[in-house]
Amino acid sequence: MNEQLQRLEAVHVQMHQALEVKRRFLSIMSHELRTPLNGIVGSMAGLREEADPRENLALRAALEDSTVNLTRLIEGVLSLAEGDTDDLPISLAELDLRTAIGDVLDRMREVCGRTNLEFECTFADTVQQRLLCDATGVVMIVDRLLENAAKFTPSGKVCCHFDFEDGSIVASVRDTGIGIAARDHERIFGLFTQLEDASTRTYGRAGLGLALVDRRTKAVGGSVEVTSALGQGSTFTVRLPAVIVPKSQQAERRPAPRSSHVLVVDDNRVNRMVVSRMLKRLGLSVDEAENGRIAVELAAKRAYAAIFMDCEMPVMNGWDATTTIRDQLGDDVPIIAITAYVTDGDRARCEEAGMCDFLSKPVSPTQVQRTLERWTGWSAGPENGPAPMKPDTTVN
Repeated sequence: MNEQLQRLEAVHVQMHQALEVKRRFLSIMSHELRTPLNGIVGSMAGLREEADPRENLALRAALEDSTVNLTRLIEGVLSLAEGDTDDLPISLAELDLRTAIGDVLDRMREVCGRTNLEFECTFADTVQQRLLCDATGVVMIVDRLLENAAKFTPSGKVCCHFDFEDGSIVASVRDTGIGIAARDHERIFGLFTQLEDASTRTYGRAGLGLALVDRRTKAVGGSVEVTSALGQGSTFTVRLPAVIVPKSQQAERRPAPRSSHVLVVDDNRVNRMVVSRMLKRLGLSVDEAENGRIAVELAAKRAYAAIFMDCEMPVMNGWDATTTIRDQLGDDVPIIAITAYVTDGDRARCEEAGMCDFLSKPVSPTQVQRTLERWTGWSAGPENGPAPMKPDTTVN
């Protein structure tokens, strides 16, 4: 009888803890989702009413910031939904580190510029070569570490350095921010953790970033270390396993035959309009298709520089369309996935279908431009069309 009561009490405690976790999760998510949504709705209302150009610029900046924050929150929650560390689907891919994290570094420069922080990024000579690794995870980890550094640095500097040693990518992110007490060095990697002293409460947010870094790092057999003290800034060092790809085995990046025509395939009219506008700003002519069958027909009639392909569509999906185009035309035309599917399993499915690159929605003009340059050699300029939407940035 006593054993049964103890088991029932244990079950009751577990249920209570589970309900408390659920309550806390819903409370945090409600707050974190509504905050950027409020910025989006309020900024859009202001843009409809405001005529002053300076106010319009401020509202547009607020709209962009709120949209980015909402996107990052959703990405974080979806990453958590992939399962425990042991269940994470990890897909290895070739990586050019400088190119892969280019968008992350550009975004961090913008963030630091707005908050008057110095930003510095350096690469050791050892990262010149292409590497085989958890490419998706590397980009996510660098992104989250830099975001965390900027978030807790009210003034001063954020620095990052990249090296390759002993079979691992070594990424180090250092800041001059508020620092972390030694007793909290382990706690900060917990899910939804925000340290409860008055200074850290000032900075808010859901507490997903470092938990995602720790989870992904452990999933690939890597490590993450923190060196920090209150008031003295922090340094996070991550080691991620990687293998140098011999030049003879590196995936070939062949520019397609020079053409000014690009095909955008998506069943959503707004998505077609957004991506088409980005490409037209680069001086390209754009054809559109609302499903895979139309895309196959158009690809048979015109030689495209590249095809940007959605995956989930009626009539014929993007995977089947890509396979059909490959059967008919071979590998001459780069087919790039632009999809709302974001997991490593989704990426692998696109590769199996014959797609050569993968962009997850929402996409930025810089992502589209860099992807196009990588696969076709196309770059906007006086001879091709308008200048790039964002200047290319040289990394020290």
